[in-house]
Amino acid sequence: MKQTTVLYNIPWDFTFFHDQELNYYLLVLCGGVAAVDVCVQLTKEEVESYKQHGIEPILELKKQINYKHSDFKNRSCDLNQFNLTGLDKKIT
Repeated sequence: MKQTTVLYNIPWDFTFFHDQELNYYLLVLCGGVAAVDVCVQLTKEEVESYKQHGIEPILELKKQINYKHSDFKNRSCDLNQFNLTGLDKKIT
């Protein structure tokens, strides 16, 4: 199981984190009545944008995933591979 570092966590919204190899991931809660977690690995360009501009590009990506998560199916990741600790800390 991969150890992770949670960078941002807004309960019932999204979690932004990276693993020990510095691969970055965004976990977004999508849907209404039938909610589903969608986890995508960020591209190199998205990571660079985050490093240059802060959380804003991540929030934009979250909106895109929320709006049409099926567009990100080819980038989905298995949440079972991660040890997501620190989710009890609300970071705003």
